[in-house]
Amino acid sequence: MELGTLRQQISCHLQSCGLSSKKLAVFLPNDADDIASQVCRELGLVCEQIHVDLVAEIIRDARDAEPLQKRLGGDESMDPLHGNLLHERCSTLYPKPVAPTFTEFAFDVISSRPSRRRNFPTEDAEETQKKEQGQKETWSRELYKELKRLDAPALLHLEHCVDQKHLHLALAGRTRHNTLKRYIKTWRSFMQWLTAVRGMSASPEVGDLVEYLFTRFEEPCGATVPPLIVKAVVWLERVADIDPRERIGDSQVVCSVRDYLVEMLSKEKPPTQRAPRYPVVMMEAFEHVVEDESQRIGFRLVAWVKLVKLWATLRWDDAQKIIPKELKFYGGRMTTILRTTKTSGPSKRVQELPVCVSEHAFVSNPFWLKTGFDLFKKHAPFERDYLLPKLNDEWSAFRKVMASCFGLAKMTVSYILSWQPFGLSIQRGQQCENLPEEGVDRILQHFEESLASPIFADWTEVGNTANDETLQEADIASEYTHYCKVCWPKEFEQAPALGVMASPEEIALQEALKRGSSDLKFILTRNDVSNDLQASFYRNDVTSIQKFSSFFRSEDDLVKVLKEEFNTDADTSLQARAQVAAVICAWRETQTRQKRQAEVEAEMETREWTKPIPTGDYISMRNAYMKVHGRLEDKVTPSKEYLEKKLQELENGEFRAETMAEVVSKDEVDPDVMIPVFDAKGSLSVRKGASTIPLPTGPEQLRRRLSVMVNAILMLAIKHPNREEIQDVTRDLFERYKDYVLGDYVWGLSSTDLQGKVKGQRIKHHTPDGTKICFRFNQGKCSYQKCKFSHVCSRCYKKGHNALNCKEEKSPPVEMVDIQVRPFLDLTQKEVQQRLLNKIATGRYDAVLFSPPCSTFSRVVWANRHGPRPVRSCRFPRGLNRLTWAERKRATWGNTMADFTFKGFELQAKQQDGIAIFENPEDLGAMRSGENFGVRPASMWQWEQFSTLLQLEQVTSVAFHQLDFGTDYLKPTRLLLANVDKLHEAFAKGDPFLMTKWVATTILDKFMLRYNQSPVIADDGVKVHSDRTDFPILQPDGEKLLGGYGPPRKCQQPGRERFFHDGAGLPSMGRWDIDKRIWNNSDFWLELRKETLDMVLQHLGDERKLDRACFEMAVKGEQGCDIVCDEGLKDSIRKLWVRKLQQHGSTQEDLEFRAPGQPIYLRLLKELLAFSGDMDREFLMQGERGFPVGVDNPLPRTPHVFEEQTTWKLEDDPHMQEEENHQGKRRVIHDATHGTKINNRIKCRDKVRSPCEREKQYLLAYFQLLRASVFSLVGDISKAHRRFLHAPEERGLLACRVSDDDPYVYINKVGTFGLACASYWWSRIAGSGVRLVHELLGPQMPIELLIFADDVEAIAASPGGRRGITLAFLFLSCLGFPFKWAKQRGGLPVEWIGLFTDYTTYKLGLSPRRAEWMYNWVLKLAKEGTTTSKFFEQGLGRLGFAALALHWEKPFLGPLYSWSAATRNKRGQLRLPAMLRAILLFLARRFKEEGQLQEAPPLKADEESEEEMLFFTDARATEDGAWIGGYKQDQSGKILAWFSEEITADWAGWLKLRKDPKRLNASLELLATLVAVKLWMPYNPKGSSAKCWIRGKTDNLGNSYAVAKWMSTKFPLTVLVMELSESLRLGNCCLTLDWLRRDKNQLADDLSNMKFDSFDLNQRVLWKPFEQSWHVLSDFLVHANESHEEMRKRKSEATPMEPKKKKARKGGLGPW
Repeated sequence: MELGTLRQQISCHLQSCGLSSKKLAVFLPNDADDIASQVCRELGLVCEQIHVDLVAEIIRDARDAEPLQKRLGGDESMDPLHGNLLHERCSTLYPKPVAPTFTEFAFDVISSRPSRRRNFPTEDAEETQKKEQGQKETWSRELYKELKRLDAPALLHLEHCVDQKHLHLALAGRTRHNTLKRYIKTWRSFMQWLTAVRGMSASPEVGDLVEYLFTRFEEPCGATVPPLIVKAVVWLERVADIDPRERIGDSQVVCSVRDYLVEMLSKEKPPTQRAPRYPVVMMEAFEHVVEDESQRIGFRLVAWVKLVKLWATLRWDDAQKIIPKELKFYGGRMTTILRTTKTSGPSKRVQELPVCVSEHAFVSNPFWLKTGFDLFKKHAPFERDYLLPKLNDEWSAFRKVMASCFGLAKMTVSYILSWQPFGLSIQRGQQCENLPEEGVDRILQHFEESLASPIFADWTEVGNTANDETLQEADIASEYTHYCKVCWPKEFEQAPALGVMASPEEIALQEALKRGSSDLKFILTRNDVSNDLQASFYRNDVTSIQKFSSFFRSEDDLVKVLKEEFNTDADTSLQARAQVAAVICAWRETQTRQKRQAEVEAEMETREWTKPIPTGDYISMRNAYMKVHGRLEDKVTPSKEYLEKKLQELENGEFRAETMAEVVSKDEVDPDVMIPVFDAKGSLSVRKGASTIPLPTGPEQLRRRLSVMVNAILMLAIKHPNREEIQDVTRDLFERYKDYVLGDYVWGLSSTDLQGKVKGQRIKHHTPDGTKICFRFNQGKCSYQKCKFSHVCSRCYKKGHNALNCKEEKSPPVEMVDIQVRPFLDLTQKEVQQRLLNKIATGRYDAVLFSPPCSTFSRVVWANRHGPRPVRSCRFPRGLNRLTWAERKRATWGNTMADFTFKGFELQAKQQDGIAIFENPEDLGAMRSGENFGVRPASMWQWEQFSTLLQLEQVTSVAFHQLDFGTDYLKPTRLLLANVDKLHEAFAKGDPFLMTKWVATTILDKFMLRYNQSPVIADDGVKVHSDRTDFPILQPDGEKLLGGYGPPRKCQQPGRERFFHDGAGLPSMGRWDIDKRIWNNSDFWLELRKETLDMVLQHLGDERKLDRACFEMAVKGEQGCDIVCDEGLKDSIRKLWVRKLQQHGSTQEDLEFRAPGQPIYLRLLKELLAFSGDMDREFLMQGERGFPVGVDNPLPRTPHVFEEQTTWKLEDDPHMQEEENHQGKRRVIHDATHGTKINNRIKCRDKVRSPCEREKQYLLAYFQLLRASVFSLVGDISKAHRRFLHAPEERGLLACRVSDDDPYVYINKVGTFGLACASYWWSRIAGSGVRLVHELLGPQMPIELLIFADDVEAIAASPGGRRGITLAFLFLSCLGFPFKWAKQRGGLPVEWIGLFTDYTTYKLGLSPRRAEWMYNWVLKLAKEGTTTSKFFEQGLGRLGFAALALHWEKPFLGPLYSWSAATRNKRGQLRLPAMLRAILLFLARRFKEEGQLQEAPPLKADEESEEEMLFFTDARATEDGAWIGGYKQDQSGKILAWFSEEITADWAGWLKLRKDPKRLNASLELLATLVAVKLWMPYNPKGSSAKCWIRGKTDNLGNSYAVAKWMSTKFPLTVLVMELSESLRLGNCCLTLDWLRRDKNQLADDLSNMKFDSFDLNQRVLWKPFEQSWHVLSDFLVHANESHEEMRKRKSEATPMEPKKKKARKGGLGPW
């Protein structure tokens, strides 16, 4: 046998016995005799000297290689012979060569395929920088062009202050030209797509960006494209300075779609190709080249630069930017500072990065660093700002030019091709004359062995163990396959039983292994020490690393103890010898580990760092995890730094919950995070910082973070299996938690327990109109008549009873049985099952939905071996024969749930009309691929109970793919249905909305059938008893209950909020913002909108005419209304509508019929509303005959359209005006009040709301927030209240005569002015028209449409909306609404219902004419000081109307109203009190300074939902004095500041107005609130766009009303309200003052009682009233006492009765 073959045979046998290279290095060459004898005995050979020599040689090679292998693992301190062996290895592999002469050196040309790379010329640094500056200039200008197209707000700030030639560079900032180019091109692609899809004028929205992402996804594109698009959009929006609330790139929806697309595109993506890495043998050769004096300077320094780059982990650019003069070498290490890199620099967050290459950075030669440093200083001494200069052609000297990356690559290739490890050039296929043949063989063999050695196989570069992980994963796969012969047999029937009791020996072994510490067990297992030997150590109390490292005195003692005490003799067999070697390796490791651990822990503690986990331990922990739980992907593998942090917390006993930003996976670690830190001694050092990632933005990201978290805890449990903190953590626990958090059950779900009690029901706090409901009243505890909350039922919103006594349960109660949500309902318990089955059997439920767990019936577990084993099959449906105890438990649990489901379904199916739905995955038959081919998995549909249920008549079944209903996967599913008459067409169409709608409608119809018999909920014609009058309650006619998503708009006025109303009822989509509106997108509406618009455009002939039409109507009046007045066009549109309705199945006859006596096409209007699903349409057909007046036939209640009207003022004040003069015309008003008392008997049950100043202010703030250009058009409907018929049987109630001697009696057949029901019926008809117009215009032409009686205003903020304005009037006219085209007006400033709106400045107020009248009136009264009661009352009424729009003036009207009431009907001239004259002068100054217009209160943004400040105040008054107090706190409840002061009469003279100061307690309470605002309100200067929101708490209910209304007529409260209002106006703040129960305001009460025990005296704020600056308080209080006394005097005077005199008016009407 040849010598090489014999050596290989011996080596293989030693490896098979467990004697690897690491363990062989334990032995000495002297042990070769014994080992060779054992090897020959086992191989059947005669042991000769040659065998002994070969074994000795193998041992020597192992000992030679061991230091290097330990060196690569960072363990050189483990081997005391490291230096000698290393020197021996270096001298052996690289003997001192004979330096050849340079004249003999020549480059050898390799015959190979020419490169396809272009040989670019090398550019110097100046040319490169100049080129980059040119590119930056070009793309900066392109950026400016894009921002100009967007009309970016950033240009508004820069164009007036930055020179034009620098403007584009200022916008680009420090962004690199490559980034600019990439982002701008990406943005242009998006805008080109948007233009092609939506037109030139389209502005990007969130939906557009989402659609564009999906479009690119369908191309398809790469996984990096969606993130690039989103990053480009976000970057450009930030550069453009777009309002954060308008940005589309930061939207939650966009981020979720981006993450989803990246995940989908990455599924089939091949693994990332990495650049080839340097083998360790190459780095060893580089070190030799640096030390080899025979090599040329160029070779040596290129190799040195390569080593520096590799050990310092630098990029090529980073290495070249090292400045040589800053390169220093001291203390054995080389250091420098990187000042400009990709991630650092003067303009970056990190300006400098330190670099250090340690003296320990070497593989075989520790001197290369110093040698290369000296060579560099010697041969490149000239000054430069780069590291490596260019080499000359002979590689013998440097040129004073920077080497390029391409040049360095050429140098490296040339160097490798001419590599001379022994001083000679070796080329493939070339004879080496100066080297013997065996020398060449030795070199090649050495190189091949190096590549095949464990060093090269395990390590691909310094500090990286990628291949090691791969190899160990491969080992895991082989071990898993081996173990699967027991735990995963292909044929389960032949597998050995694992559920039997273990033997006593195995139990004893497991118990002994539990005694060992996790660290010791980890080291012994890693070194292949057998479990039996480990158990022997543990039984002898050797259970920790400390004891094990001290258990043996030396290696000889170790061998002796193992032989004598543990029966492990190395001489008996090679396996025993391998075990001895394993224990020696483990013992050496523990000794070194103890020493190093003590040093590391001391250093970590001193530097305050986290104790690191060795890389080997980290890999071993991960491999041990994969052995138990299967393969682990990088995206859910916890990072090493995260594990280190959690391990330190666990070992320190401070295991805590971390934030999701700290849960970092392996592929999310930032390797460049380095932070400077100061240790306990004050020394500055640099350490690796912790990686942080953004919080999850979607459910899938949260699911992945939770997976990383559980994997980290399970890895810690492997290292510390006995720690109590993590013993109960399992994967199943986290999976259940993820299902619970990310499941379908949300807050507010109403359900009941087994006793029928409501659990978790969401309490209703408001009525549909926003009124707050009294909670205590609904609990039967509140009887306070003046309670500020509404005493209505929280279920039905009706008066007279509370929720406990309500019999009008409108929504079906739901009982949910889910052990994850309600753990006490455990269906595995028989008593719980029986209770539920009894309820089902007694017909308790209208419908029961069954969805039992299907985890044990899943086909997925049969697909591969990565997850848990299957526990059942078609042949064994209730469980396989041979299962473990845990698997048997899972199978039994699934059987219990399936049996209960079939029993419950059968009981529910036998109930009369009892609906039952059972859902589970479909049975797809046998497996069609994989190793389980032909095996049929189990399914519930294979059970006999399923076949039995199918035989029942009322039971049907259907199967479908969930992919057809919107999911991302097939998921075949079957439904078992009972008492369902027919299956909906949704199963055929695959529409998820129709399917879920069908399920919900089927259940709700069953529920409503039972409860519709109630006397409260009635159909049309069924009467109920309420308020002593029977009236019908109508049900919704359609399905569209709301006009938008979420709650409707809220008008945010100072001190209160009100819902938005556009005059078209509660379901009008005009009550929602445009982006939240719900339009019908059915085929009918899409076709109708398109064909109607096409017909109008075809009639006009030019699209521009339609665009100009709204402007012509606004400017020209009736002459500009040629489009809307064209009867031919309107007739064609009506015919088109009729034709489309009939094509889509309308059965209404004669749709163009118009009832005589009224102008509106009621049938056409009703049918179009029916196709839109409108809720209030059927009443229109009643209008052809006539609507009831409301006397004989009471008016109906329509709760789905209007709020409820509960009071009728006519019962108390029956006065009505008979006629009025109106612009020279006489308007006849039918007197239905006096004499006949018709109006007194009419009760409108619906509260009709119309838009007013609140809605206008909201729209102005809304448009200002959007920065929209707004246009408005106002129209007037002619004789609106006379455009409908009344029922013939009640027309006699409307009879009248012109005069007493008139022989004729006139009967009104239509509605008339002066009748109470006229406005009600007109509002319902007009509201129907407005809602239909919104549907006809669609989302392409959205408008704001407000209707107040007969006045209509259409507002648009987009080009499409301006078209919509014209079409809105055209469509209303087509439907028969008669407009007065002569009154058509509009533009940017518009007057509507007396309110003047300037849309250019977003202000609301009075017209210039009215404002001038108001200014003259108040100024005249202030100067003259006298007036009459009637003159003052008339002007005050107009001033009150002005205060509706000028809301900051409203608080100043309180004293005026108070004086007007005191002087009503007083005769003669009256003298105005001085305080009223001061108020009038103040108002005149306000009208003069700020004009007649005011900005609307800004909308409260989402991020401002939490007030910036919260304070609590209280006051106390006694006969001895008065005190106030208050404190400010943050959101966490911490007190930040407080005050407590006594109020004396020398400053507050009004304290003497009452004999008892307690009667002034409300004023004192408001004074405390005012002081808190003065002290702590953030001040925003006038003109600032900032707006602060503050909230106060007081236990005075009256003050909360006064602040909400901003008015009070009581003195001195009214003066304090004025000062508070003016302070907030000038501070640009809004205040919400809430009422608080007295017992909840105890701390503030303590301050008013001068009790400071609960407060920090250092936080007290002193308030001095005489030093406080007041806006109006000090001026008004000067004459306050005089004014108050006069009012008291006027009120006490008797009021003379004057005969009523009717005087003719002189002249025309004024501006009012």
